Parts: sequence; structure tokens; C-alpha cells
Amino acid sequence: MFSRNKVKIISDAICGIIMLLSILAFVLIGVFGKIWHPTWIILVIAIVVDAVLSIVVGATIKVKKQNPNESEEI
Repeated sequence: MFSRNKVKIISDAICGIIMLLSILAFVLIGVFGKIWHPTWIILVIAIVVDAVLSIVVGATIKVKKQNPNESEEI
């Protein structure tokens, strides 16, 4: 089973990758498509996805911490 720190590190890495990809998409669409204004929604969606991912991982860690006898792996 993954330790709490490993799961948090993996979660943070995934959130970072999501944010970098969303910024890259925003800049590329803005530069090559000359569409800056409506594409800001990409960043908002990425923030929401990151928040949901962090909440789900945090809840999973808390549940696993409360039930340490479960043999199920994360």
C-alpha cells in the first residue's frame, strides 16, 4: 500500500501537470488562433479539476487512515 506521502506527492505532480498543460493550451490557442478572451475558461476548468482531485485524494487518505486494517491498495 502507498504511504500517505507517496499518494500526496503523486497527486501534487498530477495537479502540476494539469496546470502546465492548461497554460500551454491557453497560450498556444491564443498565439496561433488569436483567440485570447474565450480561452481563459481552460484555466478555470483546470483549477476546478485540480481542486476536485485534491479533495478526492485527501478524502481517500483520511478513509484509509481511519480503516488501517483494510487490505485494499490505493
